[in-house]
Amino acid sequence: MFKQKDVKNIADLSRIAIEENQYEEMTQKFNDMIQFVDKIKSADVSTIEKESQQKKENVVRKDEIKKGIEIENIEKLSPKFSSGHIVVPAVID
Repeated sequence: MFKQKDVKNIADLSRIAIEENQYEEMTQKFNDMIQFVDKIKSADVSTIEKESQQKKENVVRKDEIKKGIEIENIEKLSPKFSSGHIVVPAVID
């Protein structure tokens, strides 16, 4: 069970500003989450097939070399083009 001092410590470590009047509510929320996790942990999963036992197949496609866009077409589509490169406005001074 979380206590208010635990919530204060977590808030300090994560540099989250919590008002003094919010600690009681936050403590309750933390405890509610812990109870929910405990409830999930106690669920009966014996009838569910484990993931490691499921068949897995490789779904990665075979690499194929494909023709790309011709440099001349890129040059035509670009607002500015110089020495084989697309020229873009500077974003950092």
